[in-house]
Amino acid sequence: MPIAHAALEPIEGRDEPFIIGQGIGPVGRWLRLFLGVYFLIFLVLNPLYLHPLSPRALPAFALTVGGYFLLLVALHFIVFFLISGPILSKLNPWAGTAVFVGIPTVPALLGLYPQTVQVAFGFYVGISLVLLFFMRYGGCEVVAIPSLLLKRRFPIYCPYNAIDAIERAMTPDKGWARQRLLTIFSLAIVIFVGGYFIVVASNDLLGQYGVVVRIDHRWSLLLLVPCAQLAAFAWKHYEAEHSLFAPQVRRYGLGAVILALTIVAFLFEGVGITGDVIWVVAMGLGALVVLFQVGTRLARRQRHSRKPA
Repeated sequence: MPIAHAALEPIEGRDEPFIIGQGIGPVGRWLRLFLGVYFLIFLVLNPLYLHPLSPRALPAFALTVGGYFLLLVALHFIVFFLISGPILSKLNPWAGTAVFVGIPTVPALLGLYPQTVQVAFGFYVGISLVLLFFMRYGGCEVVAIPSLLLKRRFPIYCPYNAIDAIERAMTPDKGWARQRLLTIFSLAIVIFVGGYFIVVASNDLLGQYGVVVRIDHRWSLLLLVPCAQLAAFAWKHYEAEHSLFAPQVRRYGLGAVILALTIVAFLFEGVGITGDVIWVVAMGLGALVVLFQVGTRLARRQRHSRKPA
């Protein structure tokens, strides 16, 4: 089956609920829509009301941001068009992540982007998140526009896929029915903690209107309950199938790992172990996977070329 799909067609007929980095569940869809709309509203309100610019500076600022936005659209479209065949369709999804997320992250970490570029990228991401909702696509938001225009889909990882992995793992099936009460409790915890920290993420915006939300990261410890449940399911399937790469082992195991990392990120944010740091480490490990895959293919090609005719 080819990896590319029509940009507006949901993926069906899978043994798993969906493929991380390509498919999407209802929670992931609606959360992307919420975040996309939130980003766009914030970016519009910020120069108008929250940190208002002077009437003279506002038109020039808007034109500059608009120009950078169009440049971002063009750059992502060109790169997507050029690498979709040789890279995105043939290599591990982390290859696309390295190109579309890893490379732009380096200048961002060095603080090289001016404010207008940051705002333009914010608009680009916000619009892309809204598009993902309508496209029913769970890939990286920065490729939503080129994916839609070129009608091609490829699995590409981004931080929002952590939400998809948790949703996929927490989607009830026959195994969950035997632990109905614990399952309901675990789902309630994930919804509560997720909602709490979404409000926390809005703290800067709410603070402009005098609404102060006190942040207590210890609430993330509640995630230990669903984390332990997913880990138990993963271990159960591992004992039955004796493979770390069995679909159900990967499904529950990945969900448990992400919940555990979420707890770590919230509890140890004060000492620098943030979600961004964990994501950078994940991209580094993903890059190693891609390098290993490329090296294996090159070695295999050399062995074939040395065989006598």
